[in-house]
Amino acid sequence: MMIYIRYYIFLILLAFSTSCSQKQNIDLQFRSLVDSTYQQINLSEPKTLLLGEISHPFSIMAVDTFLVFQEPEKSCCLYCYNTNNYLFVDSILQKGDQLNDIPQNGVQIIQYGLSNDRSPIFLLRSSAPHIARLNLENYKSNMERSDVVYDKKYQFDKENFDIFSEAGNIYMLSDSTFLIRKDMEASGKYDEGFTTTYWEKYNFYTNEVTERYYEHKYNPRDILKYSFYNSSYSKIKPDKTKLALFPRGLENFSIFNLTTNFRTDIQLKENGFDIGYAVEHRREEIHYAIAVTDDFIFSLRKDGTGKDYILVYDWEGSPLYRLSLDRSINSFDVQENTKRLYAISDEYEVLVYDLGSIL
Repeated sequence: MMIYIRYYIFLILLAFSTSCSQKQNIDLQFRSLVDSTYQQINLSEPKTLLLGEISHPFSIMAVDTFLVFQEPEKSCCLYCYNTNNYLFVDSILQKGDQLNDIPQNGVQIIQYGLSNDRSPIFLLRSSAPHIARLNLENYKSNMERSDVVYDKKYQFDKENFDIFSEAGNIYMLSDSTFLIRKDMEASGKYDEGFTTTYWEKYNFYTNEVTERYYEHKYNPRDILKYSFYNSSYSKIKPDKTKLALFPRGLENFSIFNLTTNFRTDIQLKENGFDIGYAVEHRREEIHYAIAVTDDFIFSLRKDGTGKDYILVYDWEGSPLYRLSLDRSINSFDVQENTKRLYAISDEYEVLVYDLGSIL
């Protein structure tokens, strides 16, 4: 009888582990770009934009014909300019506590790009807690019609508040589905001994997690001891089929194919996945910011003398270009239709570089 009971328990555990693996496992590919060759391109003598409405911008975003800045010292959240003539368009989202205001501590821009009808949209995450979709072409007409500037709000309440509060990064894949990176501390996973950071596909309307993507296979003890190396920059491809992920302090990056469930881990230097080696020999940030287009991934770095440069890859992880800059920058974005790289320098200058030779 005991044998049958053990056999029965074994079958239950086997079925459970099989069902979990369907949601948690992705196929892994590995590429080494150690000693790879990049085509050298020097970007110099950028155009400097004189924008009177902002003084200390800290982020820059280019979408369609809009160039949008966040400016913490001003009264509004977003400042929009036309990329054809750089004339001021509007300031949006006043800081305050009225219907269309944002909290004084601001909001997080989690995603921006073009909607299905090719309208430029921004997705904002607020501590309210909600995620709101702002359409740069429709917000005025929305306000006239319904007194609300947003196209839509996703309100998180008791039923799904934990999903929102435990999220590090959030991307929207469709009207119903979000891609969420778990914040290991906020979710309490560290306390449970669960230290491998992961992403989840979450259906907002059914409140279900449908897929899970593990971010890495680092030694859990290393992640616990050196949490800096668990911090990453991420960007989703405009068509929302792939995700690029760059650890701040390690010589590697990953590309997640959200359609085929493939993750490609790409090593840039020897020991690129070794946290212990990085701690002993570098103890510094490797990647400072990233930007993506339909065709390319751009990673901002600094050389041994502190000068900035950008490495460019395609969405398969192949090395393409090394863009040398003549200024130090802290935020940048790339726009394919204008063939330009927009950047904010360390002195808060707004710079425009010509990328016509590669775009």
